[in-house]
Amino acid sequence: MITVAITAPTGCASINTAGLMDALCKTDRAWRMARDPDAQAIFEVRLAGLDERPIACRDGVVMHPHVAAAQLDPPDLVVVPGLDDDLEPSFQLNRTWVPWIARWHAAGARVASSCTGAFLAAAAGVLDGKEAPATLSAPVGQRRFSRWSST
Repeated sequence: MITVAITAPTGCASINTAGLMDALCKTDRAWRMARDPDAQAIFEVRLAGLDERPIACRDGVVMHPHVAAAQLDPPDLVVVPGLDDDLEPSFQLNRTWVPWIARWHAAGARVASSCTGAFLAAAAGVLDGKEAPATLSAPVGQRRFSRWSST
């Protein structure tokens, strides 16, 4: 089974995080329906918080993490959801994720990001020596992370 930690950023649209969780859980369900309802799940998906407190989303939704980052063994896959539309304040609010993403990556976890979650992955060093996703090629990305070429 592939262990997946989805980071839970603060102050972002809930769909950015919940949508990723839902997609992975539905993939598992479809896999079992197609093969065998009793088959083992592909993914063990856990919502990771910086601590165990609920995470407030900008749309009024409150998410409850399954596990605090400090209690989480390095997962096989870390998924970093997109940040809020007002990127710079959202990045500053959520930059406390950077050391966790870097630690898990150094321990062997693969890191995937959605949209502007790439800013946190980049700040964690995940993209060092790699081509940047298009998100980082936008003007705000070029100002913050100028060392990558765009794809």
